[in-house]
Amino acid sequence: MADQQHLDQLKQGVETWNQWRKEHQDIRPDLSEANLERTDLRYVHLEGANLRRAHLEEADLLGAHLEEADLLGAHLEGANLRLAFFDGATNLGRITLGNEQFGFVSLVDVHWGDINLSLVDWSSMKMLGEELEARRRNVSKGKKTKQEQELEKKERLDHYRWCVAMAAQTFEVCSVVDPGSASRLRI
Repeated sequence: MADQQHLDQLKQGVETWNQWRKEHQDIRPDLSEANLERTDLRYVHLEGANLRRAHLEEADLLGAHLEEADLLGAHLEGANLRLAFFDGATNLGRITLGNEQFGFVSLVDVHWGDINLSLVDWSSMKMLGEELEARRRNVSKGKKTKQEQELEKKERLDHYRWCVAMAAQTFEVCSVVDPGSASRLRI
């Protein structure tokens, strides 16, 4: 069960929370089983936090720092994890990434550090959030504008880069060629 003082601190807003974290670096926040559905947690510092079985459905975790966080059994259905930071110490065991009610987690541009994604059970995933969003656009609008086509192309390339990086990491490859440029992606 979450520490009520920690939960109250987080409810004061991300800026206040992040300042509190700077001042109390020795505290490991306990937000286990907290109901944080649809919460704005953009750029929040949750390094080392206990988020076991936390409900983060549709939470906005854009740019969130989750290094060394314990997310065992957390619910991330429909959450925005774009630009989020994870590392090898982040516990992603038995997390839920999507369902029909909340949708599927958005993973574009996630910084996974040295996380081994082969440990995540992807078998329950029917599609990623970006794919679901693209399908919804196609159904609701019919013909796409040039701008929508370019955005979709960028999203596909970002997804490809992410998939290649995760595959390379799983097989312990040091770098892979980036098809969108002449550079290499460092893993």
